[in-house]
Amino acid sequence: MVQGHSLNKKDYNEMMKLVSSLSTPSINISRELQCKLSEIFGYHSTVLWKVDDNENLNSPQTHRLSDYSIEEYLRDYHHLDYLHPNNQGQLLKNKIALRLEDIIPLERYRKSTYYKEFMKKYNYYHEMVVSFYFKQRLVGVLGVTREEAEEGFSENDCHRFKALAPIIANFLCIEKEQEEERYERKVFEDFTNKSEAGLILLNKNYSIQYMNNAAWDIFRMTTRNNDLNGFLQKLLNKDIHSVIGSSKLYTSALDSYSVRLVSQFDNSLSHIDRFAIIIEKESSHDCDTNKNLVLHLTSREREVTYFLCKGYRYEEIAKELYISINTVKKHIKNIYQKTNVNSRASLQLLLQ
Repeated sequence: MVQGHSLNKKDYNEMMKLVSSLSTPSINISRELQCKLSEIFGYHSTVLWKVDDNENLNSPQTHRLSDYSIEEYLRDYHHLDYLHPNNQGQLLKNKIALRLEDIIPLERYRKSTYYKEFMKKYNYYHEMVVSFYFKQRLVGVLGVTREEAEEGFSENDCHRFKALAPIIANFLCIEKEQEEERYERKVFEDFTNKSEAGLILLNKNYSIQYMNNAAWDIFRMTTRNNDLNGFLQKLLNKDIHSVIGSSKLYTSALDSYSVRLVSQFDNSLSHIDRFAIIIEKESSHDCDTNKNLVLHLTSREREVTYFLCKGYRYEEIAKELYISINTVKKHIKNIYQKTNVNSRASLQLLLQ
């Protein structure tokens, strides 16, 4: 925590209450953060910005703020905002929390275009911005506003946020990792469910983590007692535990299917899956081989492919994944090379 400031025992108790609420499993961290800032500290009107790889603000999430005001802000007034990170980047990084009066006298602010044309229109007056850095990288920005009739932001507000900022930054990073994992799993499942090849992923405890639709169909057609462990043993024609942990490739036959166990499978498939069982119809091996080219893409390349095949424009993909358009283009070039196609249409045809 920050030393040499005016925070008291009540402040610390309230901050611990906030941290405790953010530690609850299965919550929307950003939404919970804004709700608790309102409930505990009285920061009722906030906007929380996510940050892309180039530290550009995007995906604003509001709490008790007009959506119309954010749209107008983005369209016409963000460059006039005295506290915008583009205008106060280094100072904001050093101070963490900045108020309008830290930058400009309020009398001058009242005469500004930013106040007269934008803030006053929505009955906003006081403003404070907080930056969240994790390992020297900007991961989020919080804007807080109050009406003129309300009490302005104090030095104590700044000290409080300076103490909370590293903790909040860590939670925002956790949330981003969770979002990326959900994206990754959704993209992966969408791809594998289009294939006739069965795919079973096993976690480090040798339990089934995921089976695509084709694998479930094969299981139902070849197993009478619904015994998944027995199904795995039948696939490999031996005890599953006797082959796990090796980098070798094992094959066996199941009716008209060829079965392969790949140990130490591409880690980008999931943060926790370590092995894959691939079940292919021998008669359609060539076709499935083309579709399984997708499995050799990186996690980010599969995400880009997902949006590319859905018809997203490059700038839309960049916005969805919080990366630059140039980075999107580089990923697409790699995707085309790895899948042996040269156009979006060819890629879509490959994955049908």
